[in-house]
Amino acid sequence: MTRSDASLQQKCFCMCSLIHADQLSPELRFLIQFTVSVGSKDAGRIVMKLYDETTPKTARNFRELATGQHGYGYQGSTFHRVIPGFMIQGGDFTAHNGTGGKSIYGPRFADENFLLRHTKPGLLSMANAGPNTNGSQASSSIILPFL
Repeated sequence: MTRSDASLQQKCFCMCSLIHADQLSPELRFLIQFTVSVGSKDAGRIVMKLYDETTPKTARNFRELATGQHGYGYQGSTFHRVIPGFMIQGGDFTAHNGTGGKSIYGPRFADENFLLRHTKPGLLSMANAGPNTNGSQASSSIILPFL
């Protein structure tokens, strides 16, 4: 990736949809799909599996923000933080700069648990400002050669 964080922050947008995959096994029942564009050019899709069985409250928050069923959510939001070779972060659909966002439960909600670890690229996590400050921001590791 040769673009700077600032250029991607302004040009990388998400369009979200929920994939109801009843034919899949229970652990893959809900997949979230983001269609990403950089500027006006389609950059592909990101498909995410949520760990409903391990973090049900967090998975519900992410899923319902992806569908926009509360009148707000990820649709049209940006990746406001891009660190090439490491991670992407987005989900601030209120301030659009990494300082905002909100959950379906209110401004913030408590941490559920820390059972899952970052052991490979592509894992999705809530991004927050400290303990029990989860809102709508999430990050995903990308290429992590040291794992």
